[in-house]
Amino acid sequence: MKNIAIILIFALTSISVLGQKKMGYIQIDCVRIVLPDYKYSEAKLKKTIDVLNDSLSLLGNRLNKFYEKYLIDVDYCWNSTLEKHFNDTLVKLQNEIENYREYAHETIGVLQEKERKRLDSELNSFIMEFCKKNNIECILEKKFVFYCSECVDYTKELKDFIINK
Repeated sequence: MKNIAIILIFALTSISVLGQKKMGYIQIDCVRIVLPDYKYSEAKLKKTIDVLNDSLSLLGNRLNKFYEKYLIDVDYCWNSTLEKHFNDTLVKLQNEIENYREYAHETIGVLQEKERKRLDSELNSFIMEFCKKNNIECILEKKFVFYCSECVDYTKELKDFIINK
């Protein structure tokens, strides 16, 4: 009888301990925007995009000025030599613009990825602290959860935790 009582107590303790483990998910994009460095990251990205756009605009203006020069200034004495020079220069300027566009696109992509990783590292620290404080066993990103009958959406609670930190 004593053994049955011990087994019963052990079983009830195990069940209650298992019942305290919590699992859930977050909508990471909703949480990321409340991180302290999020605005800095967005401003850095915007500044880079503005600089790249300004440079691209300068290249476009150069192309427009070249085009106008040939259409207005040279219209009266057009010949095959001028036409070849015009076409060669036009192709060269268009290639410069296209190469710069590709460079800008790649630069923005690299910066976005770098900032996302930095923010995710910061977010990971907050998540770990939040989970320890609230006895949460597991938090997943919502897009990776297909089904979980006992999962809770911790998005709002985590956002509040970060804001109040």
